[in-house]
Amino acid sequence: MTGDQVTKNVDEMIEKLSLSEHQDKLAMNLSGGTQQRTALAIDMVNNPEIAFLDETTVGLDPVLRREFWHYFKELARKQGTTILVTTHYLNEAIWADRMGVMRQGKLIAVDTPENLLERTNQKNLEDMFFSIIKEANIA
Repeated sequence: MTGDQVTKNVDEMIEKLSLSEHQDKLAMNLSGGTQQRTALAIDMVNNPEIAFLDETTVGLDPVLRREFWHYFKELARKQGTTILVTTHYLNEAIWADRMGVMRQGKLIAVDTPENLLERTNQKNLEDMFFSIIKEANIA
């Protein structure tokens, strides 16, 4: 990217992730949620085709967690970015387009959250998770 494009993208990330009041602060002096927003901005500033985000919503309050997921959806729809998010917050995985269930390093199910719920006849993702690992005979 050119220097002008980097500057434009940084400015967009600062705006989109509400970081303007913090842009002159050291990351170590930011709250946990603001550090997470800063890390996400850094990850996305170069407009990647694919992003691997590991536990990116850890420590975020429910409102900010949902805002992250709205942002992920926006990137996927508008820019075609593929975003893989790992999370232990099963309830937030409902916002994913597709979901993979892993246990003990093995991928044991992949589908939309809705299809996985229907397949296991469960009403929430946590119960679906336990149903799938029981079905796969993985404790």
